[in-house]
Amino acid sequence: MKETVIDTKLLEIEDDYKVCLRVIGKYFNYLEDCGLKDFNKFSQYKWSYDRDKTNGYSYICIRYGSSLFKKSLIKRRAYIETEDLYKWVQNKELIQEAIDEAYQYIVTKINTVKLKLEELKATAVEYEEKLDALSDEYEETAHASKRLVWDDEDEF
Repeated sequence: MKETVIDTKLLEIEDDYKVCLRVIGKYFNYLEDCGLKDFNKFSQYKWSYDRDKTNGYSYICIRYGSSLFKKSLIKRRAYIETEDLYKWVQNKELIQEAIDEAYQYIVTKINTVKLKLEELKATAVEYEEKLDALSDEYEETAHASKRLVWDDEDEF
């Protein structure tokens, strides 16, 4: 059977959708790692993972604010039905803004954690040095005490 131009274009669109799905899934996973619940408290766009048991698929849902208005469902499967694709593309700006907001949150969270960890590491190293100095001091005191005891034994 001969493939038409329309079939070719639909396949290209599906491939593009798969790329978008992969990237959005990656962002969702990073948000989960960085604190999705905390992110959703203060973000303009709310992300969630839901399952549609009746239709047998799961999806990432991005909502604008606290309403369900401007809802975008990103189905977590390798293909998309044409009707869903048109709905999804209509929310392109919402998805773009939501990804941008998620990116800013992830970068800020990672940089903050990295800075705090570096500070904690510096504190840990400082206290390790103090402990080492204490150990050295103790060893010197112990050697000095042994010398004094041996010196006292020589007197007898």
